[in-house]
Amino acid sequence: TCLDREADPLTSLSAACLCMLAVNPLVIESVSFQLSVSCVLGIFLFASPMYQWLIDKKRLGRWTGKNLRGKLVHYIATGTSVSLSASLFTVPLTALYFGTVSLIGVVGNLLILWLISFIFYGGVLLCLAGALWPWEAGVLGWTLAWPVRFVLGTAHLLAKLPLAAVYTTGEYIRLWLVAVYVLIGVFLLSKEKKPMVLASCIALSLVAAVLAQSVPPYFREHQVTMVDVGQGQSIILRSRGKVFVVDCG
Repeated sequence: TCLDREADPLTSLSAACLCMLAVNPLVIESVSFQLSVSCVLGIFLFASPMYQWLIDKKRLGRWTGKNLRGKLVHYIATGTSVSLSASLFTVPLTALYFGTVSLIGVVGNLLILWLISFIFYGGVLLCLAGALWPWEAGVLGWTLAWPVRFVLGTAHLLAKLPLAAVYTTGEYIRLWLVAVYVLIGVFLLSKEKKPMVLASCIALSLVAAVLAQSVPPYFREHQVTMVDVGQGQSIILRSRGKVFVVDCG
């Protein structure tokens, strides 16, 4: 704006990264830096086309932007497109660093994303108010605690759902993840793009990978499995049709 040039999101992101690297070159090794940049990059590149596809030809139903239904459709389309586009580049990083891929993330974002801005700005206001009006700040903090509880509770509840996340410790899940990005590449290069076909292929290949991952252990004569139970670890021993569980405390 200062130079009277058209704004370019990718140029702005590159400039921000360059400034951070100039201050501390080692920031490039930070997982948070890599996740943040890849998330924003995915949103810049793919969020708008995804949003346009969702609202094109009234795929989410007939609506107008002024009524309640239109606002709800706009929110769903925006949240879905932003979540999916951000995941395109962050999923490989989470699989690499944390060994997991979230499948419930889009649903979680739709349920709690609208509260994040309120919580952030409320927290800033709470810090400012605490220095001047302690009693009022206490009331504000009590009020702000409820949306925070809702966000944490929703995330905790969704994490308990079956297949809320898959773990890349198994070779079949890793192969599925590679296949997903191959399918996405074919989809982006194809002239006639069919997102529903892509989504169906990803879902079916995930089912096949999960089944393939769970079947082989039952055909092995001996198997040892370590399970993280939250407060410790348990060891499950399978041998000749018998199962033993050892609680490690």
